[in-house]
Amino acid sequence: FGEIGTLSGSVSHDGLDIGELAHGDLKSDFSTIDIEKLKKSFQTKGFSHGSLKIAGVDADFSNIKVDASFSKIRVVFAEDYNFKTTLYSSFGSIKTGNLVFYEKTLDKKDVIVGVAGRIKEPSATVDISNSHGNIVLQ
Repeated sequence: FGEIGTLSGSVSHDGLDIGELAHGDLKSDFSTIDIEKLKKSFQTKGFSHGSLKIAGVDADFSNIKVDASFSKIRVVFAEDYNFKTTLYSSFGSIKTGNLVFYEKTLDKKDVIVGVAGRIKEPSATVDISNSHGNIVLQ
């Protein structure tokens, strides 16, 4: 798909390649979702046994919320990112690459809570939970 304003629904045993997405609300199992550029928001409940890659996120995005299991989650942010975050992985790993955190209120192997970027009170949020899978933010 090229440029999409709003996309909602379910994907099963399939793959989606999206060029640019403004708002997404998807449920997915055994599928791959690749988003080249996220403009505003993306959420998924029940994302299982798949792969989610967001190759670029606009600096003025509002939220990303992913509740996943047995999946690979990768999100790449613009250089001027600022967001509140809660990352949780059980039986997996969390990697934050070169992201700079203004503060971390909790930083353990399986959970990170804090503010990424250079300002104390950003309006954007990133909440990702993944059991038996990895979370990678860059």
